[in-house]
Amino acid sequence: MENNNLLDIVLLVNSKKNNNQCISYADIKPFLNDKMTYFTVSKGDYITTENTSAKKVFYVLSGSIIMMRDSKKGTRFVLAREKAPQFLGMDRAIFSENCVFTNTLALEDCTVLAIDPSYFLKNVKENLDFSFEIVKILCERLLKASYRSDQIVFYTPPEKLMIYIVKYWSQYHTDKKKCVIKEKNALIADAIGVSIRTLYRTINELKEQGLLTMEKGNFVVTHEQVEEMKIICEDLWMTSGAE
Repeated sequence: MENNNLLDIVLLVNSKKNNNQCISYADIKPFLNDKMTYFTVSKGDYITTENTSAKKVFYVLSGSIIMMRDSKKGTRFVLAREKAPQFLGMDRAIFSENCVFTNTLALEDCTVLAIDPSYFLKNVKENLDFSFEIVKILCERLLKASYRSDQIVFYTPPEKLMIYIVKYWSQYHTDKKKCVIKEKNALIADAIGVSIRTLYRTINELKEQGLLTMEKGNFVVTHEQVEEMKIICEDLWMTSGAE
């Protein structure tokens, strides 16, 4: 290929993530070309929706997202909640009109690249290192989808919520003593595959067991409570994808 700009960006983003560093526009500016456009998305806004018509592949560089599908009846299904980096729309680049975007909501302020799909595919076809990075991403998504299906089918609501909490702790807590889960209950219920009423009952159950407390409408867990949850669900971690 003439250049490896996209691979350079992917490797740089991965390196920053592994070192717990934030990627900035200045970091990737030297690698940008006319096939890539950088933009920002504020928390609470959508990066893509099922009606997105842009013929682009989106690469979320920083922030966190939740990917969802909505039925015509108004039912919402949460596919995944992920931290950056994440690619969106790879299937559309390959299969064109046969695929639609998910509803991808920014849970934090996000920085994103919009990539020309032909340029993305050129990298996949001609750059072995870039292709391997994409394979790793796809394998990780397949594993997570499999784990989530197991959770929905086989685990009890308290087990599902405890696994959710432990994952949230590993990704988002900034205080070693406690973590406030600032997420809407409806999204949590969708994420773990239960009704909102079941979620409320489960929260009360864990409160009664001393595994969480409430603070300004959000539930709060400490390091000690999270460690106790890990012990309670010890046999589940290997099959849940929990960290």
